[in-house]
Order: sequence, then C-alpha cells, then structure tokens
Amino acid sequence: MQRIITTVGLAAMCAFGCGSDDDAGSTTSDSADTTSSTGNGGGGGGNGGIGGGTGNTATPSGLDCDATYTTPDPGGVSAGSCLTQTLTCGDVVEHTNRGGSTHFGTAEGEQFWTCSGTASGDDFDGPERAYRVEVDASTKAIRAHLESCESSWMMYYRGGPACPVAALDSCGYGLNADDPTNGKDQTAEILLGENRVVFLVIEGNDNDGGNFRLTIECL
Repeated sequence: MQRIITTVGLAAMCAFGCGSDDDAGSTTSDSADTTSSTGNGGGGGGNGGIGGGTGNTATPSGLDCDATYTTPDPGGVSAGSCLTQTLTCGDVVEHTNRGGSTHFGTAEGEQFWTCSGTASGDDFDGPERAYRVEVDASTKAIRAHLESCESSWMMYYRGGPACPVAALDSCGYGLNADDPTNGKDQTAEILLGENRVVFLVIEGNDNDGGNFRLTIECL
C-alpha cells in the first residue's frame, strides 16, 4: 500500500558509484551507476545499486507542473542542514525544488563532482531537495523513481552524515534511458547497508528545478 504524502496549494489558495560501502554486498554490479557514469562522463563504476530503469522527456502523467506543491522546509536540528523529509516504503511525495537547500556543490571535491566527475559551473546551482530513506531490517534494497517537470538529476548516497560537507562515499545517479541531459523520468535500485538508510538528492540540471514526484518502493 502506498502512503501518498502531498499537498497542493492552488493559485488562489496558494537532489553508488564512487567509493565503497562495507555494509552492503559489494559483489553486486551497479548498472545504474555504470550507466550514469557513461552518460554523464562520471567517475568509476559502483557497487551501491542493483539496476536502473527507463526514462523519457515527456511531462509526467498526473503531475501538475503549474501547481504550487507545499513542500517541507529543509533543515532543522533533528533533520540536519539540508533534509526536506524522511521517507520509507510505499511513500509517494509530490514536491517542488523551489525553496530547497543549496548545500550540494559541483566544485572539485564536492558532492556532485565526486559522483559525476564532470558536473561543474552552474549545472546544479539551483535549489535541491534531499531526502533520507529509512526502512526496516527485512528490506535489502529500494527502488526510487523520480518523475520531474524539469530536466533533473537524482543522486543517491549511502552512509552519513546526512548532509555531507565534501566528498561522498558510495554514491551514484538514477538511470535515464533516453538522454541524461533531459532527464524527467529516472529510476535507481539501490542496495542498502546494515543501517538500512540511503539519501536521495533531487537537483535541476541547468535550471532551478520545478515540481516532481518521488516514489519509494522496497524490494
């Protein structure tokens, strides 16, 4: 059963390839990381994921790109300095990048640079949304599906801290089968470590982002 977490304010009412993770099964190849590394000129292949999905550049079905989706403010003592929300199995959120954090950067040694190897300049200067996904001990992997109104990247990383200052350990990107520079539909299947936690970052690609739908499925 899906738990849909979304609030739409009408006009009148109105963001594992690099590194390794000793907690997870590193013998599983990461086709999502490998594909994104190829398409995005990224770093080495990873061991954090177990596959990917298809993608397209059409507007996602049922997602209102002109609506104002009420989205939690990032940060706070309990959530860290960048997190929008904690999600779990079956959650579906319809949120917006607008009002998100600008914690993740592209400079050498920073988070996006660590995973892609070529992200630079103002590619990801706009606001991002970061999510913590936490599941119970019986879940070994998750599938994260991003549907976005604007060209976006979905980055994932395991381990902590929640809002890392510099390089990421065991990170990668969602797979878009069509064109990574116009990604509006991306999927990542991610193996989990012993703590059963993974972080997702939704970031507009050379834009300020927009409305999107993020679905979490436990495998």
